[in-house]
Amino acid sequence: MNKQDRILLFKSKLSESTGAINAESARNLMSELLKVIETKHTSPEEKHMVIPEIKDMTVQEFGDKGLYIPLIGHRIFINSNGAIRIKEIFTESIFLEKQNSEGVSFKEIPDWSPKLLNV
Repeated sequence: MNKQDRILLFKSKLSESTGAINAESARNLMSELLKVIETKHTSPEEKHMVIPEIKDMTVQEFGDKGLYIPLIGHRIFINSNGAIRIKEIFTESIFLEKQNSEGVSFKEIPDWSPKLLNV
């Protein structure tokens, strides 16, 4: 399965999954879903897509205890309550939004922007 098809499968599986209770559980949910897809649909020699660990230097706090996770083609925003928004990195269009476990939708943080990293 090619990379684009795996990304669309990830989107479908995440949309169907139960919402998360907080930012860490939302990140873990996405990481586990992607790991299963990558293990099943890529060869061992291929580089697998991953969701960075919370302690990764690229992951930043989003609002109060939320998470911002930049990827190559997408940017993941997670509210502290577990609600998720994933945006396309180049167009800024919304790729996916997912409510948290209590049905609360993602809330934008006004005037928030990621810190520039020296990597």
